[in-house]
Amino acid sequence: FVGTDERRLGPPHEIVAYDASARRWSRFATLPLNQRLACTEWHGGLLYVAGGIADDYLNSLHAFNEATGLWEELPSMPEVCCYGASGVIGNELFIAGGFNFSRGDLATLQIYDIAARTWRLGSPLPDELTRSGTSQLHGVVLDGKLFVVPSRGESILVYEPESNSWAEEPGFPGYPEMGRTVRAFAHGGRLVVFPENGAA
Repeated sequence: FVGTDERRLGPPHEIVAYDASARRWSRFATLPLNQRLACTEWHGGLLYVAGGIADDYLNSLHAFNEATGLWEELPSMPEVCCYGASGVIGNELFIAGGFNFSRGDLATLQIYDIAARTWRLGSPLPDELTRSGTSQLHGVVLDGKLFVVPSRGESILVYEPESNSWAEEPGFPGYPEMGRTVRAFAHGGRLVVFPENGAA
């Protein structure tokens, strides 16, 4: 869990961990660039933190090794962004959409090959999502695909890595009455979405 104070950029921005068996929170690490609104994903014993905002918008990528307690700086993303949707499929980190000050809402799909330590661009997000805004997206990996859930919930986009293509799925019921999407995750083979009114 990345714990930040969204009202300020001052240090520290810490990552805290919850031990479910002991029912206790503890400090895990401090973010390497004191950033907020970054994409965070866990894979292969490493915590990856990409982009976000510090003094400016970032295209950085860092990995935290829990065993050593150290951060490693990795190759930077092709595009500066915050508020992107992210997920890990196989040995690749995907970051879809997001926002930066100079370009506004982004239609980019940035793909990091964890083994090769290289970035490439995938098929851009479809126009229908770009028109409604690509910031504050929620990324969920399910059945080897990246589900991109927008905050407004009109429709859900699904990225298929093998074909490098996007498909559109119906949005969840209840929008806009239930409010914007707050969280989304996978559980038991299902996509679970929490809107602002607290329903699921």
